[in-house]
Amino acid sequence: DYTEFKSFWQLFVSTYDKAHLKPTEKLRHLKLKLKGEALKKINSLELVDENYDVAVKILKKTYDKPDLAISKLHNRLHDLPAASDDTKSIKELHSEIESIIMSLEAHGEKIDGRYYVDIIIKKLPSRVNELLNAAKGSQTAWTTQLLREHLEEHAATRVDSACQLADEATVKPKKGQKEGSKQ
Repeated sequence: DYTEFKSFWQLFVSTYDKAHLKPTEKLRHLKLKLKGEALKKINSLELVDENYDVAVKILKKTYDKPDLAISKLHNRLHDLPAASDDTKSIKELHSEIESIIMSLEAHGEKIDGRYYVDIIIKKLPSRVNELLNAAKGSQTAWTTQLLREHLEEHAATRVDSACQLADEATVKPKKGQKEGSKQ
């Protein structure tokens, strides 16, 4: 997957290249770490020193495509379903948005623009947009970062409120009363 290759490769290099392993050992570890189509591309390579560089070239040629990764992340962001007004839906949307935006940033994408603000706002229920706008104030324009911060705070506040309501709804039995019974 184009969107995961950069992080996979950086982790692999930092773990195995810096361990001063022979190329044969690095190739063995690479084969153990890969799966699916990526593994199929290099699996037939014999475990010899020369083939480590061959495997790296094959993988980079196939998966090291930042423009395609960014495009795929944009599609994921566009394809996110709009959240409903319940806490779980807002929290899940926030989590997905954060994951995608951080991946875009890791690929060098500048995310502070109206483009991302508009996409995120369209994914939120109108009531949540109203609350976020009220919290932001009218003197400040949305940036992607500011919207993310307000959305994170809103989602956390909703979760805290839901937990507090659940705690308050839990009825502790009076002395001599069985739990769950009403008197």
